[in-house]
Amino acid sequence: ISMTCLYKGHELKVLGYGIDYKNHLFIQLENEHLKQQRSASKERIEKFKEATGIDLNFSKLVNQTNSGIVTAEMIVKEALTNPLYEDVEVLKKYRNVENAYDMIYADYFLKDKSCYIQIEYPTLIEAIESIQTTNGLAVLAYPKNFIGDDIELLKEIIGCGIDGIEVFSSNHNDSDTKRYLEVAKEMNCFVSVGSGYCGNDEIGNTNATDKFEKVIEFEYLIYTNRLNVTYN
Repeated sequence: ISMTCLYKGHELKVLGYGIDYKNHLFIQLENEHLKQQRSASKERIEKFKEATGIDLNFSKLVNQTNSGIVTAEMIVKEALTNPLYEDVEVLKKYRNVENAYDMIYADYFLKDKSCYIQIEYPTLIEAIESIQTTNGLAVLAYPKNFIGDDIELLKEIIGCGIDGIEVFSSNHNDSDTKRYLEVAKEMNCFVSVGSGYCGNDEIGNTNATDKFEKVIEFEYLIYTNRLNVTYN
């Protein structure tokens, strides 16, 4: 499971490995999250229209989902790829730009931007407890995206009960990886690998080069033993 949670005003992603996904805790959390996100879907589209003048077809977008949730990423993709909006003035600066998706998202949907919708997320402690009380391990996903280079804050977050951090990620460069490996060693927590695929990243890209293979193999053995799992 991937859980968005809050710590001192920072939105974080905490991954739960080895959880009992049928536990009632996750069913309650998911139902509440669905309720909020479905309500936020219409509000995102309305705010995007106010900010850009682009009147997206809500029914078309919501029919593309199984959950009834229209995400910011879906809105950005529709605005950039639908021929109806090809000549919209506010989008012209994003045309033929390599990172156009990320630029529009940053300009409109990041926190404090015009189309951002605040969702009530659990606290970091609540997320960790939900994972660990269902026999899982709590791992902080790609910290660079959420707390930047604040290593002291990272240590503080790990100290709340985090079992591991996602050191190898498409969101981290070599210096990030080196820094997070040092933190993981100092804080005695797991090292994990993840591609962080969210629609526009390269599938399978973790920036875990061959020189880290021994580290990853070692962590995998620790992980499987900690969870008492046997893999064929």
